[in-house]
This record gives sequence, C-alpha cells and structure tokens, in this order.
Amino acid sequence: MTQPFEQQQNRSPSIFSANGRLGRLSYAAWSLFTLFIIAVVAGGGFSILEPMRHGDSSNAQLTVLVLILIAIPIFYVTVVLGIKRLHDINKVGWLFLLNFVPLVSFFFTFYLLYAKGTQGPNTYGPVPTTKTWHKVLGWPTLAMPIVIGFATIASIIYSSTMTPTSVTEISKETTYIEQKIASEPVASLVKGS
Repeated sequence: MTQPFEQQQNRSPSIFSANGRLGRLSYAAWSLFTLFIIAVVAGGGFSILEPMRHGDSSNAQLTVLVLILIAIPIFYVTVVLGIKRLHDINKVGWLFLLNFVPLVSFFFTFYLLYAKGTQGPNTYGPVPTTKTWHKVLGWPTLAMPIVIGFATIASIIYSSTMTPTSVTEISKETTYIEQKIASEPVASLVKGS
C-alpha cells in the first residue's frame, strides 16, 4: 500500500527512474561520473574502430552495434538525471528538451548545474539526501566551469595587453640579419685566396 506523500521516507529513488529529485551536488557528481563513462566508452570505441580506417573491417558492424547498445543506456541515464534535477527545481521534466536546442543548451546546462533546488518538499517529492561521494565529486565539478571561465578571461586580458611586434619591425630585423650575413665573408672564399 502506498503511504501518503507526507509520510514517505526521505530515500532516493533509483538513478534509472525519473521519479524524485536530485540536488545540485548529486547532479554534478552523477554528471561527472556519466561523462567519465562516456570518455571510456568513446576511447575504447575509437581504438577498436581505428583498424577499420586501415582496411580491416572484419568486426566493423559488431563494434558499431556494441557502441550503440552502450550509448543507449548512457543517453537514458543522462536524460533521467536532467529530469530529476528539474524536479528538484520544481519544474516539469519536459523542459529537458531544451538541451537539444543549439545555443540554448549551453545556458540550460549551467542552469541545471547552479539553480537552487526548492526548500522543503515540492510537487516531486521530499528534499533529496546528498551522499558523501556526491559531495566529494560534486563540489569540484561545480567549481570547474567557474575556474575555466576565469582562466579564459585572464588569458584574453593578458594576450590583449601584450605589445605585438609589428610587421615593419620584423621586416627591419630580417633585413638587418640578411645584410649582416651577406656582409660577412664566406669562409671558403677566404681560405681560397
């Protein structure tokens, strides 16, 4: 028998179920974990598919089929994570389709990472618990885009303050070096005289 919403225990539903909520740190940790799995699968797939470029296509169809079969559950988990994160913000899961709109998806990803979840229970369930490993992986994942953004801005500012050498100065230096080399006696001519 199903318990009333108010009496349900504060437990996390399965990561494969779109029911329930997923907080910021948990979402960031699961996203990093999923990204790691994608990198491993992609790396393995490319190393397996590399011989096909050189004419060895003996297992090509099987390899592509296996990669597709691995990609389907990864895609499913990615979608479920996004839906659960939207539930934590008290938004409908259908908003996850914004992830497939070019340019909007860039900003939507940051929204999912940094938007504050609803305080207390909401339409989709009680406040989710954050496990220790979510905190350990979540904080660096949340900090990474910020650090990369500041590093990018700093490098742009640094490169714009550097004084570039003009083409005229380079031309003068090249001409001077060419004249210097041309004016020095060649060792073979000196020895021959």
